[in-house]
Amino acid sequence: VILSPLLLKFVYNPMTKRIKKLQENHREMVDFQIQQEIYFSVFNETAEPVLITNADRDIVAVNPAVVALTGYTEEELIGSKPNILSSGQHSADFYKSMWEDITNTGHWQGEIWNRKKGGELYAQHATISRIPRQYGDITNYVSVFHDITTKKQEENALHYKAHHDPLTGLPNRSVFEDRLEQVIANTRRNNVTS
Repeated sequence: VILSPLLLKFVYNPMTKRIKKLQENHREMVDFQIQQEIYFSVFNETAEPVLITNADRDIVAVNPAVVALTGYTEEELIGSKPNILSSGQHSADFYKSMWEDITNTGHWQGEIWNRKKGGELYAQHATISRIPRQYGDITNYVSVFHDITTKKQEENALHYKAHHDPLTGLPNRSVFEDRLEQVIANTRRNNVTS
């Protein structure tokens, strides 16, 4: 069968366009899959703990660094609220202020004390961000944090050394002067004289 050039052009051009479109779609799907694999690898391989919640603040994903730091298994954390890690060291006002910042600005950053599964307290520096959908609905919150317990312990040790005698462990002159100033200020406030 011999097809006329006009008939070939009529059949060939639309098929060629469809094939090119399918090839483009396939390339986009492969690119998307590669991008997803990169995101998955970053999430799982990063040294920083990453915790993700849904809009109701139920934990929906944690990376291995969260498991290593907290001592909880992924199964124990998924479906729980982040307060499973609460240390009891912060007031309700602290959390209210934190969530107001997240609501108003989209993120919060600061230091927070949490508790590991075994009961040990740890300090962390955290950034919590709101992740909106394309249409503005909130779908998730993500917290990226790192353990700063050692830093806090070192700060406390330096503070102690700066304010206590190394031989006796008693408060030193700077503590005495600070407390004397407090007593003098309190006395002046209360208008009490000796």
